Amino acid sequence: MDLGSPSRSCPLTLPCELTIPHFPNYRDGHMDGASSYIAELFNLAALAAGDISSIFGGTLPILNEGEAWPRCASCARPLSPYLQVNASSVHTPEEFRAVLFELEDCPARHKEGSGDLTPLFQVFLCTKGGRDFSCLEQSASGAVSTPAWLIRCAKISTRSATGIPRALASAENTTAWGSIDPDFSLPQRVISSWTAGNPEALAIEALDELDDIGDYDGAFFEAHGPASGLKLLGNAVLGKVNNISGPLNGRCTEGAGDDLDADGGHWDYRCLVQLGTPQLAGDHNFSTTGNIWVYQCKQHPDVFRIGYSYIL
Repeated sequence: MDLGSPSRSCPLTLPCELTIPHFPNYRDGHMDGASSYIAELFNLAALAAGDISSIFGGTLPILNEGEAWPRCASCARPLSPYLQVNASSVHTPEEFRAVLFELEDCPARHKEGSGDLTPLFQVFLCTKGGRDFSCLEQSASGAVSTPAWLIRCAKISTRSATGIPRALASAENTTAWGSIDPDFSLPQRVISSWTAGNPEALAIEALDELDDIGDYDGAFFEAHGPASGLKLLGNAVLGKVNNISGPLNGRCTEGAGDDLDADGGHWDYRCLVQLGTPQLAGDHNFSTTGNIWVYQCKQHPDVFRIGYSYIL
């Protein structure tokens, strides 16, 4: 990618590239009061149709017919929809759509007998809090091995977002929806589109993890340091202590032979989404003390890992 300025060339002797983050453009208005359920349904229909890019927060996900509400593997409570992105909408950044279309389960919008199918990228999180921190933070920090999230790209029937949504099509799912603690759920917000931001380099803290990097220009990394908050792509904000979920310290274990290192895995990740959870404290009670993001393996794009910086 030509970034148009010699000062933006990477000052490292190793291969290095700047990546473009994309930040949300929220549509004005929050959903509250007696009309919030109808408003959420209306916005979900707009999401499925591709009229908007994404929905942040809320209490209702789009699920396929017969699909059970996803639950936390740690506490068994229903997960809350955190981010739902229409991966075929023209309002979703092309760069983000391109990496998702590498997934076999996330093809471009097409028809298959039963009706239109829309590729939807979804992040579900456990928003349960407690005296020992939240399931999410315990899981993301590596304190427990069970995931408190679901990250996926699914083919969703557009009809699932009209009328009574498929999320509530069973008594079990209706019970799950009703058991989500409103004090820890986020108000639904519509993301109409995304705006490209300043090109980002790796966080300067990441350089300590690289071997034989030689000298580097600290001013360059400060000028192109990762931004905080919710964003697509770019690079993650790191801290003094960082963790990646999964076995072998977060390595991707797909592949074979030369694809794997001596420990049986490999590191070849992109920052797909930074969740922006530390910035969420407000009228609700859900936030995290550290930064959480989603890694996607470049070689095996259906492999997702959660990253967590818990001393910022």
